[in-house]
Amino acid sequence: RPEVLEIHEMAGEHDLLLKVVLENTERLNVFLHEIDRIEGVAGSRTYLVLKTEKETTAVDI
Repeated sequence: RPEVLEIHEMAGEHDLLLKVVLENTERLNVFLHEIDRIEGVAGSRTYLVLKTEKETTAVDI
């Protein structure tokens, strides 16, 4: 799915972290309902980014 930019396996309270970009809250609502229908998904939490101070994929090694 092109709207899913990142998928991370997590240690702790949650199993997965998805970073998605959607056109509007209506599309977000549809996406969340689709996630909830996946077998094995017990629930989800949604966090909205209001402002991004820095975003990069560059890493100094």
